Formats: sequence, structure tokens, C-alpha cells
Amino acid sequence: MDLNSPYRYIDPEKPWKNRHFENCTARKLQKPAVKDGKRITPAQSLDEIREYVKKQLDAEIWPEEQRFENPHRHYLDMSPAYYEIK
Repeated sequence: MDLNSPYRYIDPEKPWKNRHFENCTARKLQKPAVKDGKRITPAQSLDEIREYVKKQLDAEIWPEEQRFENPHRHYLDMSPAYYEIK
């Protein structure tokens, strides 16, 4: 989804700050997998999982976050609803 208008988020280390994302893209990370005790998404093959992780490492996760020595800290910003759950 494109975030053309300001989208409020919360920095869990400084929740008192009023912060917004604007002019960027985002996607929902949670997807339902089980409903009423039954799987609702098809199981992925190992090749599909491997390809998904490779794509993330190549295009979405910074090299600084992938290094084993002195890795860059990955910051987590939360939606107001998610912060309330926490």
C-alpha cells in the first residue's frame, strides 16, 4: 500500500514522540494461516521458502543487518494499535 498521507507510528523506545511516515510504501506482515482449526493457506515447498528468503536478503534486508559481527540494529516502529497490544 502507498502511504501518501501521513501515517502515525510509535517508536517503542520513545513513545511520547509524535512521528509519521509519508510518501513511502508498506505491506501488512500478518496473514491468517489457520481459521476454525483448519489451515486456510496452502503449505509452501522448501524451494518456495528458500526463494522468498533469498529475495528478502537480496532486496529487503540491509547488508549491515546481515553481518554477524557488529550487526546494525533493526529498528521496529509500531502502529498505534500494535503498541496498545504490547
